[in-house]
Amino acid sequence: MRPRLLPHTHLLPSDQGVVIRGPQRTVALPMPGIYPWLERIRPFLDGSRRLDELVADLAPQAANHVRALVELLVREGFVRDAEGDLRHGLSPEIRTRHAALIDFIALRADSPEYHFERYRNCAPVVVGFGRLASALVLALLTSGVEQVRLCIEDTGHRSENRTDLARLDECVELLRKENLSFRYEAAHGEPQNLPADTGVALLACDTLEPELAARVRALAAREGVGYGQLTASGRHAFISVRTEAGAAPAAGADEGLEEPGVTYLGGPNAALAANQLCLRLLCQVAGLDEREDSGGTSASDVAVLDLATGRFLTARPA
Repeated sequence: MRPRLLPHTHLLPSDQGVVIRGPQRTVALPMPGIYPWLERIRPFLDGSRRLDELVADLAPQAANHVRALVELLVREGFVRDAEGDLRHGLSPEIRTRHAALIDFIALRADSPEYHFERYRNCAPVVVGFGRLASALVLALLTSGVEQVRLCIEDTGHRSENRTDLARLDECVELLRKENLSFRYEAAHGEPQNLPADTGVALLACDTLEPELAARVRALAAREGVGYGQLTASGRHAFISVRTEAGAAPAAGADEGLEEPGVTYLGGPNAALAANQLCLRLLCQVAGLDEREDSGGTSASDVAVLDLATGRFLTARPA
């Protein structure tokens, strides 16, 4: 057994023993003296060691006590056995840097590091222009994706939709100074082929671009990779992703009411929409889609984000 404490599990000392607050339940244990013991063993409950290893150097009485405590935590649902977790190649630095996302996965699936590594290695190619393209590149990099390529589509006379490459490059350099480990490339023009290691093609445009979307989607299908898109119209952003190679687009992905001359992509709104696409990509790549049960759309459906309120709509705008 490799005991692993569930994320967001907190120990609170009480007059009678300890209160354990976990992600799904809270339990009060009337066992005087238990709190210091739990605090001592807590750092070692990370799934990296077997229980036999944890108690190997302890005196027999202390070893039996630790075993009993771990078994108690397992019964109460605060510790799980990580013995069957799939192997991964994440460095300690990467695990620490992206601990929040790994914990997010750990609350929904076993082998969280393995699943996060799949997301990290998805090697997306972003095609598009404007604030959403820049925001998506930055959201992918900050959320741990190791390699991101950007292909900037020519917007012609629409100067309001041009990509601010100088600002994007400045932000990318700031991320490098924070010691984030990634590779980033930018090129102009719509790609005719995708690099061999591409995992998903992502369209990101400040306006609805059904013709461009159709071409990028066809390219993804031809290359055998997934496809996702992030487009906007007025106060609404449309978000969808399908990571299965050659999957049909989500229903309504290219539909929306054009609102010319109106944009809600200023401030944090573009980043908000971009991070929602990253979340959906993570859920699909990590195999969490079928586990989503928030009452909203699943990670494979089209989500409509109201940029004026920051809320998802339950029905598409008319």
